[in-house]
Amino acid sequence: MDGGKRRLSGAAALLILLAIASFATAAITITNVTQWEIIAKEAPIKKVKGDDIDTLQHYDVDIKLDTNNNYNKTVITLVGFIGDPTNYTSVLKICNYDTQKAYEVRLVYQGLVNGYSWGHVAYVILHFGEEQVQLDSGATPGVTATGYVTIGKATMSGNEVVPSCEDVGADILVKPTATKDQTVIAFLVHVESIPIPP
Repeated sequence: MDGGKRRLSGAAALLILLAIASFATAAITITNVTQWEIIAKEAPIKKVKGDDIDTLQHYDVDIKLDTNNNYNKTVITLVGFIGDPTNYTSVLKICNYDTQKAYEVRLVYQGLVNGYSWGHVAYVILHFGEEQVQLDSGATPGVTATGYVTIGKATMSGNEVVPSCEDVGADILVKPTATKDQTVIAFLVHVESIPIPP
């Protein structure tokens, strides 16, 4: 002892610090039980075939349930003419069937389907309302997206809901290196929607 003061050993100091830390991090957990119930309804924002489907034979839109993931997946098959820029003005329509709310909607690139690359396609430009986004080898999944487009409320005509819709178009350029009559690319795009409070 030096001058009446005691010194703690390193181990004793460590034990005291651990004891203080355990008291400082102790917390009370109170559990309040909640019950969540999910009601099945159709989504207010739907994808429907565009106007070009009736006039052109160069593409198809198939809306189906993806039984592997339980999603409503819309499969869009387009023809890109080798070496010639190809434009579709209304491949798909994004429609709001909600008579109470308008929605902010955007298209978000999610990446390539496994096994595909941008090797034979120079670009795909998606047009949505006044917005557009270019998809190519530099596109970033989850980031590359159109801006938001407002889709107004649906209206009623008698007992029938008349949706408010915006067209989705596409510009495609398939490179001259592409093999004829083969699918040269497949990619995913999500339609994200946010309701606008009334």
